[in-house]
Amino acid sequence: MTVAIGIHNLPTGLALGTTMKTDAFSLSPLLAALILHHIPEGMALMGSMAFVESPSVLFVISAVFLAVVLGASIFIGFLIGDNSYKLNTLLFGGAIGTLSFVTFHEILWKAKRKMKFHEFGLYVLLGLLFVYMFLLLIH
Repeated sequence: MTVAIGIHNLPTGLALGTTMKTDAFSLSPLLAALILHHIPEGMALMGSMAFVESPSVLFVISAVFLAVVLGASIFIGFLIGDNSYKLNTLLFGGAIGTLSFVTFHEILWKAKRKMKFHEFGLYVLLGLLFVYMFLLLIH
């Protein structure tokens, strides 16, 4: 899970770094989405580590590793930002693609197999409602 999140953080950080450099998109909604997005990532990481009963220090090491990966990729994105909408589009596409994979495959698909359909549906609807409320807040 740590490696998957780390791989996901690479295009996310690069996209954020190039956006900070070029001002191609509004930065504040992107930062808000990034911050809110890391809450379920942390919960998934904590849940998987609790499930296998790993020591707490392993979670701290994983969190530091993921922060370094994200920070380094933001810095690299800031260095390569070149007012290219094509580059920003590719980076955001990679970030959204990895986010979608983690969301649908790693979280929703695996959760669906362990829950009753009505419980799963309730959680999905609550998640969609949360996203909708977030979108209302940032616009």
